[in-house]
Amino acid sequence: LFRPLGRRGRFPGVLKAHGHWRGGRLENTAPSGPGDTRMVSEPGFGISMARQGYVVFAWDMVGWNDTKQTPHDFGGPREELWGFGPLGLQLWNSIRALDFVESLPDVDPARIAMTGASGGGTQTFLLAAVDDRVKVSAPVNMVSAIMQGGSPCENAPNLRLNTYNVEIAAMMAPRPMLLVSSPWDQSRNTPREESVVIRGIYSLYGQARNLESVEVEAQHNYNRESREAVYRFFGKWMLSETGPGRSEEKPFSIEKLDLMLALHDRRLPATARNYGDLFRQWREAASRQATGTRDLAALRQRLARALACEWPPQVVSEVSGRQIVIGRKGRRDRVPGRWYPGEGAPLLIVHPEGAAAAGQTSHARLALASRRPVLLIDA
Repeated sequence: LFRPLGRRGRFPGVLKAHGHWRGGRLENTAPSGPGDTRMVSEPGFGISMARQGYVVFAWDMVGWNDTKQTPHDFGGPREELWGFGPLGLQLWNSIRALDFVESLPDVDPARIAMTGASGGGTQTFLLAAVDDRVKVSAPVNMVSAIMQGGSPCENAPNLRLNTYNVEIAAMMAPRPMLLVSSPWDQSRNTPREESVVIRGIYSLYGQARNLESVEVEAQHNYNRESREAVYRFFGKWMLSETGPGRSEEKPFSIEKLDLMLALHDRRLPATARNYGDLFRQWREAASRQATGTRDLAALRQRLARALACEWPPQVVSEVSGRQIVIGRKGRRDRVPGRWYPGEGAPLLIVHPEGAAAAGQTSHARLALASRRPVLLIDA
């Protein structure tokens, strides 16, 4: 947590998400020589912004530094069933980090911004998409139409059905957003393609001026030039300052890295939750949410999204004797099966080996004997 030294008042709050750097939120990679602009300094960003009059909170990605309750890459079929994965847990942590910053007595809750590069850029536009408390954002080197994220913390089952990162990032509209890009990574088209699409969304609100784009001639980074672009943008919108001198990054020295870790040479408390505890807590919370939802339409929609399916307004069918083919109007799907009309509540039977095997089950024989309507399909 970085705070302005020796100053009182209520300051803008900034959430700082780190990328997949080896050092995480402690990364401080100095240039290797003249002309090398690859420097990434997470602590340097916090120091520089605190000097300018911000309260900055930098926290760990899951599995990084002090956040050891889970590895960064985790999950499986059971976890996917419950929506428990690095992206979901990390987004949950981002929302809680925002709660924390908003609660600080020296932070103005009406002025909260977020930024991050690489994986931190993904965290930035995901949180801004779901939480309107983020008033200004600057995702760096990550808003791309050609690459959706290379880490489990940037991907989740069904996340991008019929959508992609550019649309998710555009959910920031009409709040001010700066897109920082590099000509040498997945954001290489951002100034000419992705930002144009997003500006179109901003234009629907009549707020195209709230979106800006800056390209920094460097490899995948959050170097000084990129950071200073963010300083200028945040200063304009959070401090109403536009002077060039305010955004220049001054020399800084960071504390020893072990002083910025809570668990350096220490173990997790005995009461700390482990992976199993967290997963159980997640399942219990999801169960409470589902049990507490009485709206059947909401539950149906939630289930449809979890299964990546839809309830079509109209089903079309072709029947020839017992053979049937069903599908959706205007779509090219054709599901074959067998249809036995009758009276009473219809029964759908699905068997892993298809309609023929489904017809041999005891359920099918009993229903057909009672002349109940039965549909058997090749799923």
